[in-house]
Amino acid sequence: MKRVAKIANLLLLIYLAGSSIFFIIFDSLGSENNFSASFMIKWSLIGTVLFVAAFLAQYIDNSATIKRIKQLEQELDKTKLKLYQATETGRKPNATNDDPVAK
Repeated sequence: MKRVAKIANLLLLIYLAGSSIFFIIFDSLGSENNFSASFMIKWSLIGTVLFVAAFLAQYIDNSATIKRIKQLEQELDKTKLKLYQATETGRKPNATNDDPVAK
């Protein structure tokens, strides 16, 4: 999913850069032909769809990463518990009250 998020972000970047260059060049030519409202609505909708797609791809990728991190933390906690239990059982004294060294 990370690859899809990268591609979606790249497409959005290319779209925004291309549209910026297009509108700057069109404006600098001094053309008196204005864009129609339907053209601008379509252009804005394409940009919005690309933005939402990039956002969703990034969100899905992040949620999958967070889920994996939680799983690894749970495994780490289980391993720490096992290690703690092993060290605690290994430290218990085996001496009895009759042992003069333990007194």
